Amino acid sequence: PQATFEGHTATEVSVVGSSTTNGSSQTINYTGRAYSLQTGAAQFTYYGFVTDTVVPTGPGTTAQGSAKTVYTPPLVDDSPGLEVGQTFTFTTTLVQTLTLDGVPRPPITDTQTHTVRFAGVEPLTIAAGTFQACKFEQFAGTGTSGTPSEQWLLLNHGTELKYIEPG
Repeated sequence: PQATFEGHTATEVSVVGSSTTNGSSQTINYTGRAYSLQTGAAQFTYYGFVTDTVVPTGPGTTAQGSAKTVYTPPLVDDSPGLEVGQTFTFTTTLVQTLTLDGVPRPPITDTQTHTVRFAGVEPLTIAAGTFQACKFEQFAGTGTSGTPSEQWLLLNHGTELKYIEPG
């Protein structure tokens, strides 16, 4: 659906999930909304995202948190136009506002550089079925050394189907 995020008209994509930290039996439940728009034939502009979490803090107790992350300026991603094996390097500044149990924290500003490599198109099976997906590898910094995060986007649509953080 269409939405407005930080004054920008965008497509809102919602996710609901849970995760556990390695070695922990505690489950963190989250909901998220990401805001982006296709701004060219092979280009997406990302405006930011909001994540709400419920974190166990002890037996029978939880903390509720919210994080709003804004790309300043919006992140223009040309990686959908890459050929297999090609890379795209970008630098972005994120401004994140955190709220924990209703108490806002001071904003955090972080500038990051990443390199994205298009690894190819492959079938991907998830709970909703099997889809043709574009696989991208994202490396911290410039270049392609180290262990990348991996992202699969629905072919010809750009919707994220799966994301894996390294580690």
